[in-house]
Amino acid sequence: MNSYITFRAPKNGPNKGIAIKIDMSKAYDRVEWDFIEKVMKKMGFAEKWIDKIMCCVQSVRYLVKCNNLLSDIIIPERGLREGDPLSHYLFLFCMEALSRMMIQAQNKKSLQGTRDSIKGPRVNHLFFSDDALLLVKNKKSDITCLSHILKVFANVSGQEINYEKSMGLFSPNTPREQRHNFGEILGMKVVEKLDNYLDLPLPIGKKKKNGFPGDN
Repeated sequence: MNSYITFRAPKNGPNKGIAIKIDMSKAYDRVEWDFIEKVMKKMGFAEKWIDKIMCCVQSVRYLVKCNNLLSDIIIPERGLREGDPLSHYLFLFCMEALSRMMIQAQNKKSLQGTRDSIKGPRVNHLFFSDDALLLVKNKKSDITCLSHILKVFANVSGQEINYEKSMGLFSPNTPREQRHNFGEILGMKVVEKLDNYLDLPLPIGKKKKNGFPGDN
């Protein structure tokens, strides 16, 4: 997370931007089966392998017990079983689509990530399962592009971004009015400090032992 740490520094010329922590509502329950299948085909997996995987995904059945009586069999049309070891890997396919959209936008110069130094590589996202941290320049064109990407991703994947719980943190030199305007474009709150990411504090700061207490 060096890009994030550096862009929080007062002298952050190459890293002036915004860090956005995305909250996805019931991420596993909302995954569309046909979307997962299309992503696997796009990634070049063999048809037989895809058929076997989709058979595992679509084989789920539910029964509801009420007053000691079982309901009829309920056949779902989307969603992944979060307790199933396979589901975590399949959800990565879902996030891979968002990752490629972010990378493609950066390659087209429509959206820029942050970097550790003037010549360093730009990074615009960090994903771990459904935990997402986005790092982009705080230009109106970039913010508008990111907002569009998130909406398109939600539409095609079935995911729903919880904008009330999602949050953005701007670099220190960003004018307050600009923070407010960009926050409205994104539709999420602007904060002075982000919640933990993967149980690590943001920012970690210079004293690494505060962020990694067991590493003394």
